[in-house]
Formats: sequence, structure tokens, C-alpha cells
Amino acid sequence: MSRLAPVMVAVTAAGLVAGACAKDRDPGPAAAANADCDRLGERSSMQVMAMMPPGTFERGVNRAEEPRTEQLAMAEQVGRVIAARCKADRWSATTVACALTAPDPAKACFGKLTVDQLQKLQFGVQASFATGAGSMTR
Repeated sequence: MSRLAPVMVAVTAAGLVAGACAKDRDPGPAAAANADCDRLGERSSMQVMAMMPPGTFERGVNRAEEPRTEQLAMAEQVGRVIAARCKADRWSATTVACALTAPDPAKACFGKLTVDQLQKLQFGVQASFATGAGSMTR
């Protein structure tokens, strides 16, 4: 679990930075399509995996001969949480389009979320790291 500490800190810090800049904003009349939210979740999973220390996903690093590690499962869960929050909270199409194309979506785009949307996102992502299972409740 110690390999996840830098990733958890980076994701939480990025969210907090974006939250500090966020204001209550109208998410806009055009909510993102569910397929775009799913693509954002997949992209987010890949970005979390890219932040993992080298060797994290090599066979047998965390469990004897198991190719699928806890870290991989948690990266995938973070992506699922992001996709679910995007859909449930009706993120604007503009925000999702930004997050799908920006090199660092947390810095460039999460400030476009409303305070409520951002808080729910942070809660879900933090729950993913804390429990390894994620949560959409709140």
C-alpha cells in the first residue's frame, strides 16, 4: 500500500488545488454524454497508473505470480468513480471535453466543476484509496 501514497497525495492535492479555485458555477445546460464520462474514467485510470512507481504492474511485484495487483485495481476503481460522478452529477460537456484533452485535467479542468461536484469527486476518489473499493455515496 505504501506505493500508493505518492499517487494518493498527488490526486488529493490536485483536487484540493482545483477546489480552492472552484466557485459555485452553473454546470451548463448541456451535460456530458455518458460515453464521454466513460472515456474520461478510462483516461483517468491510465493517468493514475502512469503515476505509479516503476515496476508496480510487473508480474509478482505485490503478490506471488498474480499479474493483477491491488494498485491496478485501485487505479481502475478511481476511473470508475470519476465516470460515475461525471454521470450522476451531470458534469458539463465543456468540463468533460477539457478533461479528455488536457495534459493535466485536474489542474486545467476540475476548477470548472461546481463546489458540490468537486466535493463529491474528492470524496469518491479518497474513498477508493482508503478502502480499495471506492464509493459513490454522499
